[in-house]
Amino acid sequence: MKTMSSVEYLALGKERFAEVSEEKKSRCRQNGETVYPVTLGTWEVASVIRNTNNDLRANRKFLRETKSILNSFGFSHIWSFESAKKCSYEEPWVYSNRWENFAVNNDESTKNRQEYFNLFDPSGRFYHIRSSDDDVFFDSKSNGPNECFDIHLPVVHSLQAISAILKLSEMFTVDEDDRIDMVFRWGGLRNRTLSSWLCSESFFCLNGKSYQDEIEVKFSITKVDRLSELYPLVLSRLQPLYNLFEGFELDSERFDSALEYFESRSR
Repeated sequence: MKTMSSVEYLALGKERFAEVSEEKKSRCRQNGETVYPVTLGTWEVASVIRNTNNDLRANRKFLRETKSILNSFGFSHIWSFESAKKCSYEEPWVYSNRWENFAVNNDESTKNRQEYFNLFDPSGRFYHIRSSDDDVFFDSKSNGPNECFDIHLPVVHSLQAISAILKLSEMFTVDEDDRIDMVFRWGGLRNRTLSSWLCSESFFCLNGKSYQDEIEVKFSITKVDRLSELYPLVLSRLQPLYNLFEGFELDSERFDSALEYFESRSR
């Protein structure tokens, strides 16, 4: 059977997310609940681990081990949605031999719907989509959702995802030289301005606006790669994302600032 690529799984995950999202919204409307439109930016992760272990199933053991790994490795928000304000969280369910879960927040302050969705497949495939933190955590320092793009968040999120996927790969029988393929996608970028609010005491904007709405960034690593050895790769692979903002380039000083934040949260 042909191994699905991370890009193909990204498409599958997005399609399944759209189905689940529509089902949940339809149920809310039937119950007379307010359903705000989804107009926020998104961040997605898809990964494919080459897996020769046929013993894993979408059972409680797999769910428990997956959740434990993510919670213990500084990436708990991909599961618990702790970064999603006041979310309505549903317990995971099994669909097509994989675990899925979904959370939503109808934000009264912005009249926007924030949605979060995961796929955990025992064949070694994982998918995650979340509303952009730029739109969820904005405060008086910024102008509101859909306007800013923090220069540190892509670094922090990329390192969190790579860390989690490296740890998850230990659940599977993977040869040391087998590749673990990942793709990250940022959506809703058009007309956003580069900013810094995550790692700064005061909010500030940088020159540079995006005229493109989304971009995919691919990574390919092995199970034995050490995260610290991947820092140069992360910096280089993320540059096309930053280049969308009128040619901006992330320098080592700002990368190190994001790295310091990531490491402080991972201790």
